[in-house]
Amino acid sequence: MITLMHRNEDVSVKQSTAQELQQLLGGQLRHERIRQRLEQQEVAAGAGVARSALSRVENGKGGTIHTLVSIARALGRTDWLSMLSPQVTVQPMDLIRRTRKAPQRVRRSTTSTTAARQGDPAPD
Repeated sequence: MITLMHRNEDVSVKQSTAQELQQLLGGQLRHERIRQRLEQQEVAAGAGVARSALSRVENGKGGTIHTLVSIARALGRTDWLSMLSPQVTVQPMDLIRRTRKAPQRVRRSTTSTTAARQGDPAPD
C-alpha cells in the first residue's frame, strides 16, 4: 500500500504486484470452476494439463500462458482472453493518409517541361 500526499490529503493507492495479480486471476478461475460445479481433475483433463498445474494456477503460484489459455477454454471463458487483446479500430496506414496534406498545385515533371521549352514533343 502506498500513501501519496496530495494537497494535504492522504490518498491511498494500492499497486498490485505480479504475484497479487496471479492470485487474483487464479482465484477467479477457481471461482468459475466451482460455479460450474466442476472438480479440478475434470477441468485439468478438459484443458489437457496436469491437475497440479491447474492447482498452481488457481493458487497464484504461476504457470504458463499455454496452461492459462487451456484452462480458460476448458471453462468456456475465452471471452476473458479477448479482453487481453483489444480490437484494433484504426490502421496505422489510415492515420498516415489522414495526416497528409492535399497538394496545393499540380506540377509537371521536369522532363516534360524541358522538352516543351526546346520545342520537342513531350515523351509518352
